[in-house]
Amino acid sequence: MQNLFTPPIFPGSVTAQVDSYIKHIFTSHSSNNVALIDLTWHFNHPGNIVEFIKQNQDKHLLLLSATDPFYFQPRSGLEEYLKHVPNCVVSRCILSHAAGYTMIGNVWNENYFSFWLEFMRQHHVGRFEFDYNTVAISKVFMCLNRKPHSHRIGLVNHIYNANLQHDGYISLGHDPGMENFGLPTPILLDNDIVNEEGNAAASIRDDISCDITSLGHTDNWQSFFVNVVTETAQGIQDFVSEKTLKPILGYKPFIVMGPSAIYDILHSWGIDTFDDIFGCDYTDSLVDHNTANRAAQIVAVINDLKKQDLNLLYKSLLPRLIENRKALLNAMEENHKYIITLAKQF
Repeated sequence: MQNLFTPPIFPGSVTAQVDSYIKHIFTSHSSNNVALIDLTWHFNHPGNIVEFIKQNQDKHLLLLSATDPFYFQPRSGLEEYLKHVPNCVVSRCILSHAAGYTMIGNVWNENYFSFWLEFMRQHHVGRFEFDYNTVAISKVFMCLNRKPHSHRIGLVNHIYNANLQHDGYISLGHDPGMENFGLPTPILLDNDIVNEEGNAAASIRDDISCDITSLGHTDNWQSFFVNVVTETAQGIQDFVSEKTLKPILGYKPFIVMGPSAIYDILHSWGIDTFDDIFGCDYTDSLVDHNTANRAAQIVAVINDLKKQDLNLLYKSLLPRLIENRKALLNAMEENHKYIITLAKQF
């Protein structure tokens, strides 16, 4: 394959290296009958994408979602998206493309693969090492939120309203206008690190560093029980980021507020999601999850955990946590093989 439309993904960064590696697999193995469009941040350059499609009228389009989710629910399709956003010129151009299209990457079907699994395959060694024998739990949970997306604000509000903010490590970045939410943002950790490697791979904020390549401050990681993960998006995209993978690599139980398919995806990798402890109130739905309902479930879990001996519970879970890390390492390798297999299909 020779024709590729790709936006700049923070050139020279660790994410850019993996992004280029994956795209090189497709340009090396896919035929010249296809052209690939990375739809990440499509709204920054719709005219360029439309022109690229016009220049490739005879080629089947591979629509890639890798570093970030699709801007629509891929399993619902572009037709459904256009019902809600009828002026999206990119979607209209794709739908009218005579040679057709296929979505790949973050779509929970036979074309699924995970950018962040491949990222971790290439970068986990030496960056996510943790000695589980050093655990000494004094906090129930950790819930870190660099970008204050609405579902993250909603969850942190629920935690504060339940007076649980002192039972965990919480962070939440500040954006203009957040004064109306009644939270003391930015909410910062007492002990934190600055990750220059991560900052180079993301839009820089003044309040919280982009820590995509470590478990954070060791003292924090040693002393909490459950990682409450707030994913990039909730409900409408089939996307798993490094946020969900970090607790698995770092031998921690976790609970996720995130996309509808995320637990199905994790189970397909052989990951234990501790449903016997945290419940299985998540659902696989093509509609947005209700933030308030999911936040209430998470608050109930935290309140229940407060009643338990968490150091003892952690030790009892350790065999499962060790197996989880092994399963994730295996999923990384299988995901890598499948990216190559998928590229060869086109």
